[in-house]
Amino acid sequence: MPLYLYLHICRLFLAEMESDAPACGDKLVLRGLSFYGFHGAKPEERKLGQKFVVDIDAWMDLATAGKTDHLSDTVSYTAIYE
Repeated sequence: MPLYLYLHICRLFLAEMESDAPACGDKLVLRGLSFYGFHGAKPEERKLGQKFVVDIDAWMDLATAGKTDHLSDTVSYTAIYE
């Protein structure tokens, strides 16, 4: 994960932890995303692979999408998943 993305995610997480108010608008929640990857500290992990399960809370501004009701103005949860 690029450092700038990691820092952005950390800022959003901290903002959510400090307040019950949304960090920056609308929240798209994706739970239980399952991936198979070849990552790890040990050679066996990198060779055999393992399952990763991820939960995502994606904050975004969907005000335009709410006003226009156009699919092109929103964010695809499929794109986030990929």
